[in-house]
Amino acid sequence: MIKYFDFVQKRHVTLLILLAGLLRFGYILTLEDRSYFYDTVHYDQAARAILENGTFGSSLHYYGEYDHYCLEPVYPLFLAGIYALFGKSFLIVRMAQAFFSLLQLYFLYRIVMLLRPRVAWLALAFGAVYPFFIYISGLLYVTQLFALLLTLALYFFLRYASSFQLRWLSLSAVSLGVAIAALPAALPSALLFAAWMAFFAEKSRLKKIGHIASAATIIIIVLTPWTIRNWTVFRVLSPGRACLAEKSVFNLIDLQFRIQDSKKATQFPAGQFKVNVIQDADTPQFDCFVDDKLIAVLKVNEPFIWPDSSYYGLIFKGGDSMQVRRLQVMLDGASLLDSMNDRASLHSASLSVGDAAIELRDTDGKWDYSAVFAASGSAQSFILSYPPTIKPGDVSRVAILFHLNQPRLDADGYMIWLHPWMQADLWKIEKGRPVRSVQIVDLFLQENPVSLLALITTNPLRFLCKHVVPEFLNFWSPTVKRITTSARLSRAMNALSLLFFAPLLFFSILGIFALRNEWKSLLILLIPIVTISLFYSVFFTEVRYRIPVDGFLIVLGVIGLDRITAALNGHRRRAPLLFISCLFHFILIQSCSCVEILKRRL
Repeated sequence: MIKYFDFVQKRHVTLLILLAGLLRFGYILTLEDRSYFYDTVHYDQAARAILENGTFGSSLHYYGEYDHYCLEPVYPLFLAGIYALFGKSFLIVRMAQAFFSLLQLYFLYRIVMLLRPRVAWLALAFGAVYPFFIYISGLLYVTQLFALLLTLALYFFLRYASSFQLRWLSLSAVSLGVAIAALPAALPSALLFAAWMAFFAEKSRLKKIGHIASAATIIIIVLTPWTIRNWTVFRVLSPGRACLAEKSVFNLIDLQFRIQDSKKATQFPAGQFKVNVIQDADTPQFDCFVDDKLIAVLKVNEPFIWPDSSYYGLIFKGGDSMQVRRLQVMLDGASLLDSMNDRASLHSASLSVGDAAIELRDTDGKWDYSAVFAASGSAQSFILSYPPTIKPGDVSRVAILFHLNQPRLDADGYMIWLHPWMQADLWKIEKGRPVRSVQIVDLFLQENPVSLLALITTNPLRFLCKHVVPEFLNFWSPTVKRITTSARLSRAMNALSLLFFAPLLFFSILGIFALRNEWKSLLILLIPIVTISLFYSVFFTEVRYRIPVDGFLIVLGVIGLDRITAALNGHRRRAPLLFISCLFHFILIQSCSCVEILKRRL
């Protein structure tokens, strides 16, 4: 068996690289010479700006909140280099990435050669046909470049761990520094590599400190220019992106927690929703209060239609019977209309309009039930009062109609309302029905973002169990839920993931067991796997975030397979039992994955 492995390894490495190249270039040729996902636009614009004026240009992120490019610098620089040599061509970019993919495969092969030489060819064979590796070679993201840089950093560090030569450490530090500049998710790995050197490097304490300082200096030199640029331009101390994603991610996590809490509540904790209107010719602003507490400042981010005469009212979403106490519209501190004094001029038949309340009877669950008042004027504030017994779910079933162009149930205008999780929303009304949400920016949320520290200190156990753990499981799930933020998944993608990633995950666990006696090398392999998976689990996870570490799973997987082969050869009597045990565990993983897919589809 060993002789056979040696023969295959020596004779067919070139053929496997050629096979990998054919698959990648063949896939690339099926793609159109355009971007498939919007993030590519940011990188492409920055690359063209570099060539045109030597800067990274303007930003397309966050509705104009940033005037300058605010993402990482490495991928635009890579694109700019391609454009400078060959002109703007996504085909050439993808061909370069395919070449990077082949380099990554070769260095994964070299990693296995350091640990288990006889199965190194198998890592190359699996990587050559691994669908996700083929996929990212055509993806116009930094993913493939980052995967190569991370692989180089780990390979060079393994060489350093076996010889403790400074040249290997220097190469690893350069690769890791550029990887961090490409995606800061690699930054925690640098800290753990330093810890590994401090505890396990077979050098004197003084030489350990010197090596750690040398590696740190190289990484700092690589990261300093962009860090200084981000501080100068944005006043943000970051080696990667300045428009930090956690501002929106942690806001979203907090929102999800508030939605969960509102669903458990039996009574809405507030009695009044107030909106102050700050008028502007093009982009009005709406300051939203709940019982005098500011919860949102909604700045309209699209052309806003101001009618010649503005009328007001209420619109209800049907369902169970409900009521609201009062609608007030104020102008210059005086009441323009008050539903307790002014009856609605028109209202749906299912609504009962009285002095004390406006009530909705049991109806179909649609936004079909309105009350419009005859008073008109350019109001400065709206106040909607709820009865003390209103249920949280009913709060979002009533909205304020404003800037209606006529006092009719089929008028055009806008509606604003409150969700029970204390979030305001703004929609466009056409012919008396809501048709779409209005593009808005919440200035209050921008100035008061939810931080990671706030989430952890408020309820650390909830943040861990309800967010980090589910995202971590999604990171390693054999079924694909999110491959990119906007990509639509196909059955083929899930089938390929089950066919390739599920066994890879299984055999990589066996590989960890097989390397238990070589735990120093095992720790090096696990550092990027653990740190990157945990890093993204704090935020949110997608398959493309995992693919750069899939190569290290391949290394562990073939070592695990080698362990099984050795066990079968060395213990022939126990071979059937070992085979049945492995088959059982593999089928169990596949079955759990299939059940997860069925649950989502049903």
